[in-house]
Amino acid sequence: MRRFKFTKKVIIEMVFALITVASLSVTTFAWFSMQNRANVTFWTMHVAEQLKVQLKYCIHNRSTLYDLNGIPYNKFTGYNDPRPPTTTDPSQYKTITSYAYQFVPIAGNTFEEGGPLDIQDLEPGVCHTFAFEITLPGTSSQDIELRLSGFSSPGSEKNRLYDQYSHMTTTTPVVLATAIDFYVPDQATVKDELDDAANTTAANNFLTNYMIYGPTDRFPYGEATETPRPNGYQLWHQTVTGGVTAIIFFTLEFPDQWTNYYLYTQTDGTYDYYARQTSQSQGGDSNVYRGLSFNITDLYVGGI
Repeated sequence: MRRFKFTKKVIIEMVFALITVASLSVTTFAWFSMQNRANVTFWTMHVAEQLKVQLKYCIHNRSTLYDLNGIPYNKFTGYNDPRPPTTTDPSQYKTITSYAYQFVPIAGNTFEEGGPLDIQDLEPGVCHTFAFEITLPGTSSQDIELRLSGFSSPGSEKNRLYDQYSHMTTTTPVVLATAIDFYVPDQATVKDELDDAANTTAANNFLTNYMIYGPTDRFPYGEATETPRPNGYQLWHQTVTGGVTAIIFFTLEFPDQWTNYYLYTQTDGTYDYYARQTSQSQGGDSNVYRGLSFNITDLYVGGI
């Protein structure tokens, strides 16, 4: 994993809080350096009334640690991105041997301090994987989507972008949103209620195939090829058949990839200016994101 030049550790805290009535509330991603708390704001997820949704976390998100008295406790620290440069040894890949046991329901879809939705100390290159189980009652089919409809990402008060093509400083601040990825496959898995083997195969394929050999970032905010999206970002959509349960696997990450790094260029005494790295050999880093936050303000699950 890439280490930072100026700090021992740069931390992102991502805390979720959910409520159970056809909607849930989730807190922010917030970067901070060597502090005990983060700036937290809440967001709401709207779930269409006709849908039943169960959120589950992958067991690999959880680690068993020990306090000073040798007493074990769980902490949701995530797992290393299976892609280089974070992981280069295939023996370190995380695998799934039982979907039923290794994707754990979050009771009541509710937040609990220190629980699976209270994600702390997430360094670049560390993943957190979840599964949405969505059930459409009845027998009719319907087009369902998962859409990031609203978000905020306050700009840095100190760091601004340098336009390396025009060789000019800009007034555009650095924002964390440009470095957050949502990985979601095109197709959901139809849950087999009688035989867990098919569910396990799908989960294992997501971790050991999709996430290694080309996951698709459904939130390409700030990328050069992106066009404005006033209606938000569709993370997933598919026709769901009534009476069955669709499993949507997804991973949230701040990837430790050189495409997210910045290079310091200059300062005017008030602002420091950084250029986005354009080649792997340039030697930038992720320090510009320190102290920034990414706030999801609206996530929608329902009909298109």
